[in-house]
Amino acid sequence: MWTAAVFLVGNHLAALPRPSAPISENLAPECAAAQSQLQWPQFHVLNRVTPGNPPKVDHLNDANAIFEWKGMYHVMNQGAPPPTHVNSTPMVNWTHAVSSDLVHWYRVQDAVSNDPSKPWVRFGACDGTASFPGPGVRGADGGPLILFGPDCADPTGFPHEQLGDYPRAAVAVPADPSSPHLLDWVVGPSNVSFDGEPCSFPGKVWRSTRGNYWNMLCSPHWTGNWGSSWSRYTSTDPTLQNWSLADPQFIVVPQGSTVHLDAAAGALFNPIPNAVPGGPTHMLNGVTGQAFWLGTYNASTEKFVIHNDTLHWIDLSGGGGGFSAGAAHWAATSNSFATRPKGSDNRLFWVAWLSGNAQVPNSLTLVRTLNYDAAAGQLVSYPVEEYTRLHTVSYLVNHSMGSLLPGSVNTLPLPPTAGAALDLEVAFDMSNLPPTATAAKFGVAVRAPRDGIAGAANFAEFSVSATQTNGRRMVAVDGVMNRMPGKGPTPPYPCHRNVCPPNITTLLPTERLTVRVLIDKPTVEIFVLGGRIAWVMNDGHFDPNQTSVHLYNSGSHAVSVPLVSAFGMGCGWANALPSADTRLAPAAVEQKARNTEKN
Repeated sequence: MWTAAVFLVGNHLAALPRPSAPISENLAPECAAAQSQLQWPQFHVLNRVTPGNPPKVDHLNDANAIFEWKGMYHVMNQGAPPPTHVNSTPMVNWTHAVSSDLVHWYRVQDAVSNDPSKPWVRFGACDGTASFPGPGVRGADGGPLILFGPDCADPTGFPHEQLGDYPRAAVAVPADPSSPHLLDWVVGPSNVSFDGEPCSFPGKVWRSTRGNYWNMLCSPHWTGNWGSSWSRYTSTDPTLQNWSLADPQFIVVPQGSTVHLDAAAGALFNPIPNAVPGGPTHMLNGVTGQAFWLGTYNASTEKFVIHNDTLHWIDLSGGGGGFSAGAAHWAATSNSFATRPKGSDNRLFWVAWLSGNAQVPNSLTLVRTLNYDAAAGQLVSYPVEEYTRLHTVSYLVNHSMGSLLPGSVNTLPLPPTAGAALDLEVAFDMSNLPPTATAAKFGVAVRAPRDGIAGAANFAEFSVSATQTNGRRMVAVDGVMNRMPGKGPTPPYPCHRNVCPPNITTLLPTERLTVRVLIDKPTVEIFVLGGRIAWVMNDGHFDPNQTSVHLYNSGSHAVSVPLVSAFGMGCGWANALPSADTRLAPAAVEQKARNTEKN
C-alpha cells in the first residue's frame, strides 16, 4: 500500500509515492543525537555519529561523489575521526553513506581510508570524483570508479612550495560491482603514473568517441591549488593507472573574455540536463562547484567552448567563496558520459559541503537536481522531490493568505516550535500589480520572534521591477549570501575574487513569485523561483524560542499571497542498512522519457 505526498514544486504540484510503513528513522542514532543537541540538524547528512552524553560527530568536509547504482544512492565526502591531523598533516578519508530513497541515509564503512602500510595513501584521500566510464575499465564492470588525490597535503617528492593539494591521483574500484551497496573498494595498486605534468583534483572520466582511450579533466601541477584552467588527460590503460597530458587548455574562452577559470574540487563536467537545441550542451564547474560555465563540447576536437562570461550560480551563500563559514562549497555532481544501465536514475544530482562552526557540525547540503531553465536561460538547482517523504504533518496546504498590505506582518498559524523543522513554500502573485508599478521590501522571515520580524535569523526579501517591454519583471532578492536585508557581505563572507554572485533573476509573465524554505534548526536552505536563486545558511544560533514564520510587506504596494504550504519534517536517517529499491522514482522515469525523446 502506498500513500502520496503532494507538494508545490516551483510552479507545479508534484506527487511521490511514500511507503505506508516508514523507515525506522526514530531509532537511528543520528536522530537521537539531533533530538538531544540543539544545534544539530536532523535531515542534513552528517559524518559518523557516536552515541553518548553528549554524542560526538566526526569531522566532515568536501563533497566528492553522489550517484545511484542498482537501486541504491551513494554519497561520499571527505572526513575523518579524531585525530584529524598527525604531525600537522591532515588525515582524510572518503566517508560513505547509502540510501534507498535519497533522504534516509545510513553510514557504512569508509570507501577510501588512510593506510600507513601503503605509501600512496598514508594520510588518506583528498579531492576527486566518481565516474561511470562505461565498459572496458578493469574492475569497474560498467559501474562507478573513484579518482582521488592521495596524500594531498604531503610535500614528499615536491621540493618547491605549493599552495595546497599536491599533484597526485589514485584509482579505487568496487570490490564487488554487482552489489548495490558497494561497501568495499580496492585502491591502487599504486598512485597513477603521469606522462607529462602531474595534476591535482582529478575529475570526471569518459570514453572518447574519437579513439580507443578515456579522457579525464585535471588541474596540472604548474597551476597550484587554485588552478587557472582544466587540462585534458588521456589513458589507453584499462586499469586507468597511466595517464598522459593531451591538451593543456581544454577550455576555449570567447575572444576578449575576462573569464578567470578556477580549477578545483575535481572537474564536474556533465551534459546539461534539458539542454535546448542550438544552446549550450555541457557544463563545467568554476570556483569549487557552486557555479558552472555553460558551453559546447565538440567530441571531434575534444574542446569545450564557453559561450560567454556568465557563471551560472547553483548556490550564492558566502558570496561564492571557497571556504566561507556557514556556506556551501566544494561540491559533487552525479551523471556521466557513459550509457547507464536500463532503469538507472539519470537525474543530475548536486551536493556540497556545508561548513559549520563550534556550535553546529559540518554537514552536506540537501541533495539537489540540476536542470536548465530554458525560459530564464540559466542553470537552476532544486531539492530532490523525495524530501516530501520526510513530511510528518501538514500544517497548511495550498492555503491563501489574501492580500499582504503595506506595513503589515502576517504570522503563519503554526504550533509553537513547528518552525524548527519545516518545509515551507509561499507564492506571491504579482499579476495585480500595475505594469508601471514596482513592489519592494516584502518577503518571508523565518526563525523569528513571535512578535515580529526584527531579530529573525533568516530572510528572503524581494523587490520587483516594473514590467519590461518583453513582459517580464526583474526580481532582486535580499537575504542571500548569509546577510541581513540591506547589508552587504562582510567577513567572514567575502565574495569570490571580490565579485559577488548576482542576486537578481527573472519573473516571467503569468509566473508566480515562489520561494521555498527548508528549515533544519540551525540550517536553512532557500530556493526562489524553482532555484533560479538559491542559498543556504548554517549559523549555529538556533533558538527554540524563535521559530515563528512571518510574511511581511514593508513596501508601498499590496502583494497577493494566494498559496502557502507548510509541512513538518522528520529525521533523515535510517536505523539499518537499506535494501535497494529497483523501482525508478517518478522524476527519474520522466527524465528517462525525455532522454528517449531526444534520442
